Amino acid sequence: MRRASLILLLLFSQGLRSQARAAETDPQRARLLVELLIESRRYGEAETFLRDRRKRRPKEPLWVRLQAELDSARDRPLEAARRYRELIALEGSRPETLKRLGQESLYGGELAAAKDALLRAREGLPGDPEIPYELCQTAFESGDAEEGRRWAHETLNELGLAKGGEAERLRLRMEARLGWSQFIGWRYRKLAKKRPGDEQLLVDWLDGLLENSLTKEMEEPLKLLSERFPNKRKACDRYRYEMALKAGDWRKIMAALEASTRRGPAAPDPGRLRIAMALMIPFHPSLSKPDDEREMLMELRHGHDSQVGGTFRYYRLPSETSYESGLTYAAHLSLHTRLEAEAVAGDYRVPGRSFHGTAQIGQAKLSYDPSPSLRAGLWGGFSAGAPKDSLSPGAFAAWRPSEAFEAHASYRHHRFWNEFAEAVAAGALADDAQATFSAAPWKHVYLGGNYQYNHYRTKGGLVARRTEAAPEGGFVILERPRLTMGYQFVMEDADGEDAFFNEVPLLRRARTHFMALNFSHWLVPGALRAEAYFLNGQDSGRGFRFERLDLTESGASVHWDFRPGFGAHLAYEFGKEAPTGFLGQSHTVRLILEARWKGYVEKNSPDR
Repeated sequence: MRRASLILLLLFSQGLRSQARAAETDPQRARLLVELLIESRRYGEAETFLRDRRKRRPKEPLWVRLQAELDSARDRPLEAARRYRELIALEGSRPETLKRLGQESLYGGELAAAKDALLRAREGLPGDPEIPYELCQTAFESGDAEEGRRWAHETLNELGLAKGGEAERLRLRMEARLGWSQFIGWRYRKLAKKRPGDEQLLVDWLDGLLENSLTKEMEEPLKLLSERFPNKRKACDRYRYEMALKAGDWRKIMAALEASTRRGPAAPDPGRLRIAMALMIPFHPSLSKPDDEREMLMELRHGHDSQVGGTFRYYRLPSETSYESGLTYAAHLSLHTRLEAEAVAGDYRVPGRSFHGTAQIGQAKLSYDPSPSLRAGLWGGFSAGAPKDSLSPGAFAAWRPSEAFEAHASYRHHRFWNEFAEAVAAGALADDAQATFSAAPWKHVYLGGNYQYNHYRTKGGLVARRTEAAPEGGFVILERPRLTMGYQFVMEDADGEDAFFNEVPLLRRARTHFMALNFSHWLVPGALRAEAYFLNGQDSGRGFRFERLDLTESGASVHWDFRPGFGAHLAYEFGKEAPTGFLGQSHTVRLILEARWKGYVEKNSPDR
């Protein structure tokens, strides 16, 4: 009825421009004009109209209220809540304004503010069933199911025998909250036919079915939501993930994550942030340790897109023993830009020699997502203090055109002023370029490859070049727990002046076969996860054979989120003539303690 009155009103003029002129002296006409623009999703025009009016009369309550309604329509709940607080300051605590403030605060995740505003609104609107309805939602979101059920009963009591589509929507949602699931799907279907343009009804339908574990029945409302409201693609991704999680289908869980990752904006939405456990499961398993991409995404779990952490690392290599400790930081600077940084102090010793030194090390990575499938950025690192004086700038890019294929490329330049006081390393320059790809052409099969080129120049004029090509492939043996087996063939070649190879332990030529097993499992779903891997290599040219286990690498790690926003990661790795080509054994221990919080993305997400 309201939409019809708005359209009839506009028929009295030649168009929106003439309406805007008429609205100059008629606030009622201005209000109806803005409401029609909002209902028609012409948000830009409504924004322009209101911006001009607010410049002239910034304290006019009508413009503040309409701006709040526009922010709400554009899925900006926290902005809308701020406008309603501004309106309360201008015209007092009207019950309807408090009610809207409570609703927007709830949608924006400010649960304490929502409860306070709704309780105050209830004093002025004691018979309004929408207020206990929203208080029920607030209580459940806060984790207080007992209070939520109490408000659900209160809503049903106030609805009584009320008829109409909106009353029935509220009634069905409260019954779903109480677990009264009998015939709920049939009743929602019947109501959805009567109200095909009601987006919230479909969302309620999906939520009600999900809360009662009726995941098989979710396909119908999910299809309707996707077809009728294309702007809800992200919400559909979240529901598909929740369905897969309830069913324990890990492949579908990963597919839902990948779909959400590829869609814009580049920053994850709150629903995607909640699917933390899927981030830690490699869609394309690697032969060795977790890849950098997955490590970078780990801080997104549990709804936090910013983190700070303390880290400790111990290395015992044939050529060096070291201890490093420091801090890490990561956060989104904008919806498309992310910064990661680390500052470390290290203690380094050379076995069998009296040499001992300390150094301060820093590195940072700034990445930008110009599109959902493309990421690029800059990387920089430095170390200061003996024995590791160096500077290393670089750049990288990643491309993921589909869920089953991704490629990465990077370039770094290194300048070493001093490296364990070795003459050949002092003043050396090094360039390395690397490209990798991974693909999953079939359900349980993965393919991949890596190519790396290194170019070395020393202060004395010595030059050497090195290339490495490493195709790989494998298959998934088990899904839960996840067990994969893979094969990788590594071809290394290096050439240059003999004087260089006399000082630097590079292999001139190697052909190595690696077989690998990867294992991962959630010991406590969403909180405690264990991973392990084992590589066994064979290189006939260097006398290494599979059956003797004399070219191996293995590792295990545990990640524990012991409370919301806090986690710990412990990992140990052991190498025997590790794939880097250095003789002997190596041990590595890493300990990371993390604190995470809601940063730029969560606060500025366009989704509710």
